[in-house]
Amino acid sequence: AYNIGIGALSKSNSVTGNIKKGNYKAAADGFLLWNKGKVNGKLQAINGLTRRRTEERQLFLSKD
Repeated sequence: AYNIGIGALSKSNSVTGNIKKGNYKAAADGFLLWNKGKVNGKLQAINGLTRRRTEERQLFLSKD
């Protein structure tokens, strides 16, 4: 929920919805959708968030 917010994550079909269905690969892919922020009032992908979500996806899928 880091930087996404517990409320938004709990309502997310892309992450939480897929976890509830047992579809962990799709849930992991859902992390990649949460890479946007407002820049000059416009929602756009942010490089730092894209890197973070990619790393979170990898961690989520890891066996450790």
